[in-house]
Amino acid sequence: MPAGRASIFQGLSWRLAKWVFLFSLSVAAVLSGLGLWSSRKDFLAEKQALLVQVGQVNLDTLSNAIWHMDQQSLRMQLDGLHRLPDVELAEVTSEGAVLASAGREESRERLERAYPLRYEFRGVARDVGQLRLVLGLDAGRERIESDALRAAALETTRTMLLAGALLFLFYSLVARHLRRMAVHAAGLTLSGLDKPLVLDRPPPGPSGPDELDRLAWAMESMRAGLSASVAELRQANEHLRQEVRLRQEAETQLRATRAALRNILDSMPSMIVGLSQDLGVTHCNATASSFAGVDPAQAFSRPLLEVLPDLTHLEQELRDAVAQGAPLTLRRLRMERDGQTLHVDLSVYPLRGEAGRGAVLRLDDVTELARMEEFLVQSEKMASLGSLAAGMAHEINNPLAGMLQNAQTLERRLGRELAANERAAREAGITLEALERYLQARQAPMLLEALRTSGERAARIVRNMLKFARRGQPRHEPQHLAQILDSALELAQNDYNMKKNFDFRRIRITRDYDPALPPVPCSPQEVEQVVLNILQNAAQAMCGQKDDRPEPALHIATRQENGMAVLTIRDNGPGMDEAVRRRVFEPFFTTKPLGEGTGLGLSVSYFIIAQNHRGSLEVESAPGQGSIFVLKLPLDPAPPTPPSVA
Repeated sequence: MPAGRASIFQGLSWRLAKWVFLFSLSVAAVLSGLGLWSSRKDFLAEKQALLVQVGQVNLDTLSNAIWHMDQQSLRMQLDGLHRLPDVELAEVTSEGAVLASAGREESRERLERAYPLRYEFRGVARDVGQLRLVLGLDAGRERIESDALRAAALETTRTMLLAGALLFLFYSLVARHLRRMAVHAAGLTLSGLDKPLVLDRPPPGPSGPDELDRLAWAMESMRAGLSASVAELRQANEHLRQEVRLRQEAETQLRATRAALRNILDSMPSMIVGLSQDLGVTHCNATASSFAGVDPAQAFSRPLLEVLPDLTHLEQELRDAVAQGAPLTLRRLRMERDGQTLHVDLSVYPLRGEAGRGAVLRLDDVTELARMEEFLVQSEKMASLGSLAAGMAHEINNPLAGMLQNAQTLERRLGRELAANERAAREAGITLEALERYLQARQAPMLLEALRTSGERAARIVRNMLKFARRGQPRHEPQHLAQILDSALELAQNDYNMKKNFDFRRIRITRDYDPALPPVPCSPQEVEQVVLNILQNAAQAMCGQKDDRPEPALHIATRQENGMAVLTIRDNGPGMDEAVRRRVFEPFFTTKPLGEGTGLGLSVSYFIIAQNHRGSLEVESAPGQGSIFVLKLPLDPAPPTPPSVA
C-alpha cells in the first residue's frame, strides 16, 4: 500500500475546531468583563460629578429658603433635585428635624452625601441645616449590565457561528468518515467479517493518503486477518466446547455425589471423622463437629487429639490401627462433656485404596442405651427383690399371725374375765388372785405387752414390705404425705449392716409435719421409693463418719408453698463439696467404693419426681454441714404418666 506525507492541518483539524471555539469564548468573556467594569467605573464617576455639581449650585438657595422659612421655595428646589437622573431622595434637616424631603430610598446600592447649609447674616456664617442627597445605583447598574449582556450575546453568537462552521467542515471532512469506520468496526462480528470498508470520499491525490486513508487500509488488513483467525478458532472452540461440556457434566455429578455423601454423613447420629495416616482430621460430619464444638472447616488438617482430647489416652492404639490397617473396636468409653459423663462406642475402619493410608473413626453416643441397660438390670433386681420380699413376707406373716393370736389368747386366759379361767384355777388348787400376784411379780403382763407390741410392729413391717413389693401401674391419687413418710421410715429402720457399723435404728428421727398440708396427688409407692433411697443414703453417710462424729440425726419436715407440697430431709452427715453436689443426680455417678453402689438410686429418684410427678428434687450441701434434700410435688392433679422404668 503506498504511503505519503499527511498534512498537519488535516491531522489536527478537530483540535483546531475545539480550541478556536474555546479561545473565542474566552476572549468574548474577557472583553465583556472589561467593558462591564469600564461602564461601571464611568457611571460612578458621573454620579460623583453630579453630587459635586449639586453642592456648587443649590446650597446657597436652600440656605436662604431655610433662613427665611420659605417652605414653598424649599420644596420646589428639592423637587428639582429629585428629578435629576438616579436621585432617589433629597432631604433637608435642621436641628435633627426634617424640614422638607422629596422622594424615597428604594435601591439596595446607593451613593449618599450630606451637605452643610450655612447662611451669612451680618458678616457671620451660621449653620441653618443639612442637605442629604441619595443617588440610587440599581437602575444604572441594570442598564450597564443589560448593555454588557447584549454585547456578550453578540460576541457569543459570532463565536458560535465560527465554531459551527469549523465543526461542519470537520464533520464533512473527518467525523462522518470516522463514524462510518466506527459503525463498520462495530459490525465486525463473526458473521460480518466478509464485508469490506467503503468510504464516501475521493481516492488519495498526488500528495498521498491522509490519516483516514491509512486508518481504512489498516482496518481492512485487520478484517482479513481476523477472518482467517476466526476460521481457525471455530474449530478449536468446538473442540473446547465439547471438553468443557464433558467437564461440567463430570463436575455436576461430582458435586451432587459429594453433596449426597455429606448429607448422608451429616444425617447420621454417629460421629464420623476421617483420619490421615498421622491422625490428622480430613473430614468430620455435623454430629462430630457439634460434639467437638468446632466448625468442620476449622477441624480440617488439625490433629485428632486437639479436636477430641478425650481420646488422648488411646493415641497409641489409634496409631497402631491406622498403621497396620486393622479394625479397632472399643466399647463403653467414658468422655466428659459440659460436666456430664458420656458413654461412647469407638470403631476404627482402615481405608483401603490407592489414595493412601488413613482410616475412618466412628463414635456412637450410647449413654442412653447404657442407662437403659442399667435401668433394666436395676428393674430386674428390684423385681427379684420384690418377689423375694413378697415371698418372705408371706412366710413370716403366717407364723407371726399365729404368734400374735397365741399371745392374745394367753393374755385372755391369764385374766379373771373368763369363767373358764376361774374353774381351771380351782381345779388346779390355786386362785386367780394369787396367780395374778405371781405374774405381776415376774412382770409377765409387761412381757406379754412387749410381745404383742413387737408382733404388731413386725406385722406392720411385713405389710409395708408387701406394699413395696406389689408394684403395678402407678396411679396418682390424693395421698397423705405423712403416712408415706412414716411407712418409708418403718422400712428404713429395718436396714442395718453390722460390718459397716450401720444401723438405722441408732439415728435420731425428728418429724415436723404440717397438719394443714392437703393430700398430695402422687403414686405412694414411687414417692416411698424416693424417700427410702434418700434415707438410706443419709444413714450410710452419717454412720460412715469417724469416731468423733455427732449423734446421727435426721430432720424430716413438710410444708405447703406456692401450690406445692414441700418435703425436706436434713441430715448432719459429712456433706458434699460443690463438684459432687452438681453431679449427685447423674446416672452412674457414685461416691461409694466399687461394688457398693450403682449410681442409679438418686438418678432414678430424680426421674420419678421430675418426669412422673412434674415436681423437683434438689440438694443443698457443704462439706461438714450435712445435706438437705428438698422434694417438691404439685398439689394440683397431674395427667396420667407412664410407669417408671426403675
